[in-house]
Amino acid sequence: MEVRDIMRTEVETCGLEMTIEAVASMMKEFNIGSIPVLGNGELKGTITDRDIVISGIASHFPVDTPINLIMSSETPLMGTPVMTIEDAADIMIKNRMRCLPIVEDDRVVGVLALNDVTADEGQEIL
Repeated sequence: MEVRDIMRTEVETCGLEMTIEAVASMMKEFNIGSIPVLGNGELKGTITDRDIVISGIASHFPVDTPINLIMSSETPLMGTPVMTIEDAADIMIKNRMRCLPIVEDDRVVGVLALNDVTADEGQEIL
């Protein structure tokens, strides 16, 4: 089975210059814990609720700080729609990610959450 078969295609994204407060509000509004971050339309990384708390608030950054100052500057991890669910889950587990942005033609086309890899009855697809 491929990622495209179970990924979520409605994706909330944010820009590098959005503030900690604005991104936290988005997370609350959409009940999500991570958001892909775009710069010039391309994936630059992911901001998580943990980033906001640990790297932002607990590090005494004001809430109007742009998220690009607190997000990880590593090469963004991503998957593709045609990769296997097993390969995507492996990336997520090895990197302790709850959500993996899915990219096609340099554009975020979906996200895969760890709970997406379980069937409705609680049985694993893997």
